[in-house]
Amino acid sequence: MADEDLSEKEKQLRDCFAKFDLNGDGKIQESEFKKLMKSLDGGFTPKEIKRLFKEADTDGSNSVDWREFLSWIINGTAMRGMGAKGAASFERLLNTETQDEASFVESAQMGHNVTEYLKRNGSKGKSRTRKKTTTKAGCDEFGVPADYSGYRIQWPMTPQGAKDLLDNFLHNGSNKPLHAKHVQLILDEFVAAYKDRHPKPVIETEVPQPDGRLVIVGDTHGQLADVLHILYHLGPPSANNRYLFNGDMVDRGNQGVEILLILFSFFLADNESIIVHRGNHENEDMNALHADNGGGFEDEVMEKYGLQVYRHFIGAFKTLSLASVINKEIFVVHGGLTRVKNLTIDYINTLPFQDYTAPHPLSTNVKEQLFSDLLWSDPTEYEGKYKRSRQA
Repeated sequence: MADEDLSEKEKQLRDCFAKFDLNGDGKIQESEFKKLMKSLDGGFTPKEIKRLFKEADTDGSNSVDWREFLSWIINGTAMRGMGAKGAASFERLLNTETQDEASFVESAQMGHNVTEYLKRNGSKGKSRTRKKTTTKAGCDEFGVPADYSGYRIQWPMTPQGAKDLLDNFLHNGSNKPLHAKHVQLILDEFVAAYKDRHPKPVIETEVPQPDGRLVIVGDTHGQLADVLHILYHLGPPSANNRYLFNGDMVDRGNQGVEILLILFSFFLADNESIIVHRGNHENEDMNALHADNGGGFEDEVMEKYGLQVYRHFIGAFKTLSLASVINKEIFVVHGGLTRVKNLTIDYINTLPFQDYTAPHPLSTNVKEQLFSDLLWSDPTEYEGKYKRSRQA
């Protein structure tokens, strides 16, 4: 990706990486890491610095490359466990673009917390009117250049517009992509609209009457061809041909981006046409894994669009529903039953499901355990509950 296409925040992170990488070989050696961390005014002890380096060096190679560094930052691992002074000092390093080593530790007041910036939702508020901006010469109202050769959406999104996007991916796959500006537009508008339509983690829905249907689709895992086959065979989403995608739309396959853009576009065209659940893979910790290890979505988005768009996708994941009740009798959830006894829908609706994509798997908090079970639980042939064996 060309430097001019990088988001401002990604440029800052690359500048930060360069501060560590003193010899410019594209990898941060432990000695380089130690030297810069000691120069901060965060009071880091040698033991803390060693621990932080080990956490960043996920492949155990005794060096940290750009991908490891980026994951270390955006997953929140970097600042986890730092004291207030250390976190403030490290944040000043992250938020400094051009100041030299002597002056950045003297920088004035701390800005917004970097993890809040990187993990925030793409949109706040239930409804909004888009601000009119000055159109750059040779660009459309959203900043897409007139000579852009990829696919262009028509706005506002309509059922026909969503079908046209579906047709584009059918005929071109990933070869005629949307511009990053249009991707961010869809994600921002989806976040606002989905929060407004489904503010609780559990959706109460019904099979459309008198002659409609509700189609439940399981794990599609980046397999665009499967989604296209389903939508063309059973018809596009509409209020009378409603779909419920029950999580795990991404990871493993390499076209999760296109799948989500299709689903989100149909929702924006008609918010009664589709419900989107969160699975254990609409989860930034899983996304950070390599595709061979069950993840891959972070790599997919970073290759196609970069960090800024990836954070918008994470914001969208935080809005997705956890479960649905159909016709007041069928409970649909990606994972399964939980370890919590006497569970009620009202209690599930108290979960802070928009605070993060998924809770820590080892949490001892009852609500977080419940949240985790709804995403991760597997059925068993035996009565009782057991520790799950698979990891993805």
